[in-house]
Amino acid sequence: MYVSLGCAMALSVVFGASLASKAGREEFRAFAVSAGPLSLFPARLRGPLAATVVTAEAVVAAGLVTGLLRPWWPALGAVALCAFMGAAGVLGAFTIAVVASLRRRDRTPCRCFGTSPMPLGPRHVVRNVLLLGVAVAGSVVEVLEPVSGNLAGVSVAAASGMIVGLLAVRFDDLAALLAGSPDPAT
Repeated sequence: MYVSLGCAMALSVVFGASLASKAGREEFRAFAVSAGPLSLFPARLRGPLAATVVTAEAVVAAGLVTGLLRPWWPALGAVALCAFMGAAGVLGAFTIAVVASLRRRDRTPCRCFGTSPMPLGPRHVVRNVLLLGVAVAGSVVEVLEPVSGNLAGVSVAAASGMIVGLLAVRFDDLAALLAGSPDPAT
C-alpha cells in the first residue's frame, strides 16, 4: 500500500501543479495558444483541446487525492485504481504529442507547469515516460498490495511521493542544472 500511496502523491503533485498553472483565464489562454503539442491541431481546435487537457488533469488529480484516503477507507482503492489508469492514459497521450511535435521539429515551449522558456526536447519525453511508469506501477501495486498501514508508513510514503512529484515538476530546471546550461528561468 505504501508504494501506491507514494505513486498517488507524486502524481497528485504533478497533475495538481499542472492544473494550478492553468487556473486563471490568462494562464489558460497562454497555455492554449503556446502549448507545443497542441500545435499539431488546427487553431480552431486548440481551445477545446486545451480545455479537455485541463479537465483530464483535474479529474485525475481529484481521483488520486481521493485515493490517498485509502488507508482509512479501503473502498477508495477502486477510485485510486481508476485515477492511476486515467493518469497513465493522459501521460501516454502527452508523450505521443511531444514525440509528434519533436518529429515535426516543433520545439515550442510547452506551458505544462506555467511559463517556461525551455523548448520541447527529448527530456520532456523522458519525464513523461518516467511519470507513466509511476502511474503503471501505482496501478499494479494498487491491485496487488493489501490495504493496511500505520500513520508513520503512510507519512513516509506521502512525503516521498511529494518529493518525487516536485522533482518532476522542476524537471526542466534539473535537466538544465545537470547539463550545465544556464538557468532556464532567465
